[in-house]
Amino acid sequence: MSLLVGVAQVAVVLAFSPSTVDALMNATDPEAVAAAQAAGRTVTARGISAAGTAVGFLLQALLYAGALAATRTRSVRLRDFFLLRGFGGLLAYAVVTGALGFVATTVPMVGWLVQVVFTLLLLPVPFLLLGGAGLGRAFGTGVGLVLTHLPAVLGVYAIFAGLGLASVFTCGLGVIVLGPAMLLVGAYLVQRWTGEPVHV
Repeated sequence: MSLLVGVAQVAVVLAFSPSTVDALMNATDPEAVAAAQAAGRTVTARGISAAGTAVGFLLQALLYAGALAATRTRSVRLRDFFLLRGFGGLLAYAVVTGALGFVATTVPMVGWLVQVVFTLLLLPVPFLLLGGAGLGRAFGTGVGLVLTHLPAVLGVYAIFAGLGLASVFTCGLGVIVLGPAMLLVGAYLVQRWTGEPVHV
């Protein structure tokens, strides 16, 4: 399922980033590549790319649902990935991720820092939304969980960031394992921290 979602997300990135496709299609023409890069830096292009980020999150929500199901049962079925409770909240969160992506690409350095901080604070939110929490409660509880368990969150975040960098040496193939592992750990921690039963 991770492979399927990964392929779909790559397709979404390319569909919502025409300048990237142009650059790839004209890789041997420096002038065409420069023109494509310039086109990709416009506000419109960045807005379209941000919309792609939002769509990409909705695809990733399938994996969040699967990871959450894995904390409750030993065997995860295909249909578990498609049990997207609180879909309205997930749509709203997708808009937030798109907005953060837009800020990160539009405002140099500061925008990137804002994206990192907010992404960290909101890490539990998708799991809480899938667990049935309302949008406001999911955001409030999610931020509270991160701040309450900040050392653990930063430790896990640093470990996976390091593993992500190390996956460069595997030509990115390590991400195939790293992505699902990160979601499983996240689901487990959120369930533990909220007092929900966890299947071991």
